[in-house]
Amino acid sequence: MAMVDADYKSLFVEVRACGRESDGGVFARCPLSAALADNSINFPASRPLPHEGDPMPFVIVPDDAFPLKPYILKLFSYREQLMSHKIFNYRLSRARNVVENVFAQTSTMIEMAFLYAVTGEMSLEKMEYSHPSGQAALWVGQQTLQ
Repeated sequence: MAMVDADYKSLFVEVRACGRESDGGVFARCPLSAALADNSINFPASRPLPHEGDPMPFVIVPDDAFPLKPYILKLFSYREQLMSHKIFNYRLSRARNVVENVFAQTSTMIEMAFLYAVTGEMSLEKMEYSHPSGQAALWVGQQTLQ
């Protein structure tokens, strides 16, 4: 679990969770969740957006697995949406793309480092994923790593 800002900077990283655990479950037990709930984190105060007068709160933009909280923005339900809800969902999804891009970049860097440690080469062409029996395995050439 990680939290990043709009400038692709990691603000919080939690790496001790099991892969089979849901994001919502990991978040419920991580220190960030407790700090946000009791407001002990140094979360910025609301301020106006550029060229606007009303102060807007800082929020977290997670995926659908997270609970709705005052500091978490979620998409509107996709059933019978108003046009304003569709626009909001589109814009919120664009914000989520920042998070997904950070995870994609980070996973690529980890894969490159792992591949270099195993083979001494820096090419992802030799690396592919396989999921036999529901277990993820990493194949590097003829060698299987789990």
